[in-house]
Amino acid sequence: MLVNFHIERLDSLLSDFHRLTGLTVSIWDAEFHELSFQPKEMRGFCRLVKSSPEGARRCFLSDKRLCTECAATGLPATHRCHAGLVDTAIPIRFKETVMGYIMFGQVKGERENAELDAVTRLGRELSVDPTALCEEYGALEPYDSERTAAAAAILKMATRYLWLSEYIEI
Repeated sequence: MLVNFHIERLDSLLSDFHRLTGLTVSIWDAEFHELSFQPKEMRGFCRLVKSSPEGARRCFLSDKRLCTECAATGLPATHRCHAGLVDTAIPIRFKETVMGYIMFGQVKGERENAELDAVTRLGRELSVDPTALCEEYGALEPYDSERTAAAAAILKMATRYLWLSEYIEI
């Protein structure tokens, strides 16, 4: 099945969602290729983690694992990524087939300012400056589970809108 994602329109939708929530948000196809990302400038913490080839590999595998879980259940799924941040994925479905995913997150969970030891260890494992990584971690906004669930509910509804408004076509 050939799927056409209208990237300009999707960018606009994701940009609005990001402006409203402050959350990083992206759209992926069913083969785990990132198609759109907002904001265009990645958060400093994630940028530092991905500056390491091993960090980039871990990020991709973590995102893929989350999307795979989401596809298996057909429902939004939330997890902690390999670096300890909270991410959520929502399936974009056509009938019973998953055509892609909307992912959001890159935030700290509730009451997580005490995680600096784990962030320092991660920096050493990835050969990334632990001090800079801790500073970027400290700059991340904590997001509680109620706000995460509300954002997931809105994006779940948006996945239906994508078809109706022809942001995605088969």
